[in-house]
Amino acid sequence: MDVSGLAEMSKLTLIKMSEPGWELEFDNAADLKGKLWKHICTACAWLDEYDGPVLHENSLIDDMLNTACGCEFRVEDPDNLLTPLS
Repeated sequence: MDVSGLAEMSKLTLIKMSEPGWELEFDNAADLKGKLWKHICTACAWLDEYDGPVLHENSLIDDMLNTACGCEFRVEDPDNLLTPLS
């Protein structure tokens, strides 16, 4: 099959905006989510010590980004690869 006319598959980009900033590209949401999860502290993940974790490694990317730790990151998704349930 000739794929010369097909556009290169887009990637998801996780961008750390605070210094020192960086950008990482991912082929899928699961890998991006795993990397982002590593930057979410315990305090951001837990509602309180009695209710247990609100966030976990399979939480929505938007939920992780909407934490004090996650707000220093941005996700670029030029081809809308992420679904609302990512």
